[in-house]
Amino acid sequence: MERGFSLNESVNQTNFSSETIISKRLIKYMLANEMTADTVNIAKEMIRAYLKSHLLYVQHLQEQRQTKVLSEAEVQAAANSSDIDFCH
Repeated sequence: MERGFSLNESVNQTNFSSETIISKRLIKYMLANEMTADTVNIAKEMIRAYLKSHLLYVQHLQEQRQTKVLSEAEVQAAANSSDIDFCH
């Protein structure tokens, strides 16, 4: 029970999928039992998956920035048009 307590606590604080929880437990178990991070083989598929997920994350951030810029431009345009309406 003590082994999983700290991991379960972090799971309760964030929204992890079941695969993420299982992966965290496996990694924690492997590192605690003679394996070190430099002895774990990383498959090419895993590296590609990481690169793809990172690319998707960067694209998401760019879309958020573009949306913010567009909404700020819309607010500015609305403010300018309301200034024009008040002048007439």
